[in-house]
Amino acid sequence: MKAYSREATRPDWFFPDVVTISGESGVGTTETFNALREHYGENTAWKYVSGGEIFRGFGKERGMKVEKFARYARENTQEGWDRKCDEEIQKRASGNRSLTESRLSHIFVPHGFHVLIICPTHICAKRRMQNPDYKGLRTSQIKELIEKRDEDDRTRYEALYPGCLWAPLDFDLVRSTEIYSTKEIVTTILEKHSQWRHRNEKKIKRTAA
Repeated sequence: MKAYSREATRPDWFFPDVVTISGESGVGTTETFNALREHYGENTAWKYVSGGEIFRGFGKERGMKVEKFARYARENTQEGWDRKCDEEIQKRASGNRSLTESRLSHIFVPHGFHVLIICPTHICAKRRMQNPDYKGLRTSQIKELIEKRDEDDRTRYEALYPGCLWAPLDFDLVRSTEIYSTKEIVTTILEKHSQWRHRNEKKIKRTAA
């Protein structure tokens, strides 16, 4: 059994109000995160943790935009930027009432309801044509860039955290942004999360103590 597989990391108990959103680049995890954040509200006890925001912050500190810093991190693995980002996610999202979005949020925030967002790569590529960073590129070229980045990420993450790339069936909910709007996905997350809490009532804890 791999150390970070679903079977190996399944907890004996859960926090009632912990939600993670995982997904590869460009599938719509950020949009889902922001919509849920708006629903829960800023003036609450909820903690909102974005792996992308943390990673962009690391890059900004070094004068790099996120794509350039991502390449730098991939080419300089000895500096451990992936682990630094993951450790920061784990620290910020500790305890109950947290909403976390990152590629591997399901691994570093284990005691919660885990959502996987998916979307075909060609759809992600079409969406990114609106991004100034991809100006002048054809959809096929953007698709190749996305596929290369995702493959690099999978290889790197599997080496760091064996078994961390869960199959869709390992998640509590899977939704495609090709099929469903962000509003529809958020409505389903709220509904399924409530049902999940009810099913796991005997395993729910309000604190880790």
